[in-house]
Amino acid sequence: MPLSIIARQLFSTLDLPPLLLYLQSNIKTGAVFGGQVKSMKGLTLTTKAQTKLQILNGVLEGRWSMRETTEVLGVSERQGWRLLAAYRKEGAAALAHGNRCRVPWNATPAEMTQQVIALSQGRYKEINHTHPAELLAQREGIMLSRSTVRRFPVGAGVPSPRRLVRCRRDST
Repeated sequence: MPLSIIARQLFSTLDLPPLLLYLQSNIKTGAVFGGQVKSMKGLTLTTKAQTKLQILNGVLEGRWSMRETTEVLGVSERQGWRLLAAYRKEGAAALAHGNRCRVPWNATPAEMTQQVIALSQGRYKEINHTHPAELLAQREGIMLSRSTVRRFPVGAGVPSPRRLVRCRRDST
């Protein structure tokens, strides 16, 4: 049985206010705010964070209890109180993910990316996009996976050279 049907059955037995039922059914799809990402004074919130913000404002105004709120958000009551405390302390910024605007630890440096693209356009121009990973490791000392080496030229719009495969009937 799909999760949305189970959630509707569960929430229909809890006597929740209609707004909470609406939010619960639309929180995952982003339909509450039209699926848009809103910007508030330099802070951009995703649809999910906007929904959390709206629900926590309802808790602060006394419209809903923490029990109802945590059931709608799908978190434990302890996590709900933690979210509310962070929202009171930091405002809407507390609802944004902590890793936003950070470069991933495993990202390939931009210089190396440019070097691989330049080599694929120059020295390894006649080689398809998957083979240069081995050549870069042997000749250049650049250790990257095949998929990573392939992603750089494809992302830069460098076409992969294809062999002309002749049909049997054309070889006569």
